[in-house]
Amino acid sequence: MNYILRDEFNRLKKYNIEELGIKPEIIIENQALKVIKNIDLDRRKTFGILCGLTNNGAIGLAIARNLFALGKQVEIYIIDNKEGVDEDFEYQFSLIKKLNIKINDLETLEELQSLSSDLNRVNTIIDAVTGLEYKFMFNGTTEYIIDTINKARIYTISVDIPSGLDSDDENSNLKCIDSDVVVTFHKLKKGLNKKHRINNIEIFVENIGLFERGKNVRY
Repeated sequence: MNYILRDEFNRLKKYNIEELGIKPEIIIENQALKVIKNIDLDRRKTFGILCGLTNNGAIGLAIARNLFALGKQVEIYIIDNKEGVDEDFEYQFSLIKKLNIKINDLETLEELQSLSSDLNRVNTIIDAVTGLEYKFMFNGTTEYIIDTINKARIYTISVDIPSGLDSDDENSNLKCIDSDVVVTFHKLKKGLNKKHRINNIEIFVENIGLFERGKNVRY
């Protein structure tokens, strides 16, 4: 099976941004729209979108913005990983702040405890917490949020990989989101293999307009 590892994907994206000049916000927009492409918008009308302060979270914010533009009810939850804010996240958040979308922080114990009842207001969860950056995001707060989402048993779509999962290691035993659907980008991530077999989740692999070195590129 044709997998792409974390470092390979990061190098590919860096090549497209730094050498081909494709702006990061174009890649993120493509990723967001490919996630939305795999949502049944006739059934899915209310969304709780959980975002880490990561590139994955930036995709989640772009998904929220596009769903809101389609007239869907959207509520955003921001998980602070205490590791600094990804600059792609900052840009997407600057756009979101101009829109009338409810944004919730998940920092205090009270805010975390209210998440379970809040999620009962939606019929779809978008998981954009850790993504490929899981090692930098996995902490007690993240684990609590993963538990809360899994116990809610609400239809959940994960962006690229389920939060908490190691994209490179299919034998990872870390706690992760029990997604119903994963929309992953460019190629399958190896870590999804075992989870797919055990949980029978749907996985969609989407082209997001990245070019591999030496393929269809003029030098």
